Amino acid sequence: METLKNTEWLMIHKILLEMYDIRSLDVFAPKVLRLFRTVIPCSMGYFMLFDADGGIIAKQSAFADMDPGVFALYMSDYYEKDYLKYMFDISTRSFTYRDTDILDDAFRKKTPFYREFLRPNMIPYGAGAVLCIDGKPMGILNFFRNESMGDFSDKDLFVLDIFRDHLSGMLMRLQDDARARQASHGAGISAMAAAHGLTGRESEVLGLVLEGFSNIRLADGLHISESTAKKHVHSIFSKTGVRTRSELRTVVQAWQESHLAERAEAPPTQGP
Repeated sequence: METLKNTEWLMIHKILLEMYDIRSLDVFAPKVLRLFRTVIPCSMGYFMLFDADGGIIAKQSAFADMDPGVFALYMSDYYEKDYLKYMFDISTRSFTYRDTDILDDAFRKKTPFYREFLRPNMIPYGAGAVLCIDGKPMGILNFFRNESMGDFSDKDLFVLDIFRDHLSGMLMRLQDDARARQASHGAGISAMAAAHGLTGRESEVLGLVLEGFSNIRLADGLHISESTAKKHVHSIFSKTGVRTRSELRTVVQAWQESHLAERAEAPPTQGP
């Protein structure tokens, strides 16, 4: 059992309070990385989040002090070669790890991942946490250290253990909140589309425009010509009384906020 100083416990409590105040998945990973580095020093690190199919959600993932080229190389060539990948794939429960606890160090240093990625980037030591929700890995928080910093200590793993289940719970809550907002926003968009007489195809185009699709991307995604895509966008502009995509987003946001307010004011449904 590791013993932490009072000041270290106070820091952990402060970090937990800040983490529980996070309200968006878009800031979850970068903020967690920043907070953790105050109690677990490292040379580099990343926090990757996954979708239900195991795909990496790039826009919600974050890396610390990793050159973008190094992170891109890891993602494109070495994530699949990572000697811990098999553990990530088969995990059904959240757990913490230290690389040197999992593999014999002599064997570890002979792996392609160590020889081709860790050693050239001077980050021979690793530790982290895999976060599982409903039996699936949904996040990996990973830290690296250089030779001069040395391997991660038992105290570092003890701190990771303290945070592990908190992180899994926070991630689940933020995912549930995001799905609820998405469903509500989708209902708001549907209400707006119906009120302005948009056709089914125009409603589909509207959703893609709000995601940032250009006319060319609309054409490719919907398998239509660019001129047809432009006609759909022009029709949406005309029916909603806007002239630009920016004005359209403002109108849609107003409808979404109105829909959320109506839901909040509606009396709860009574059971039988």
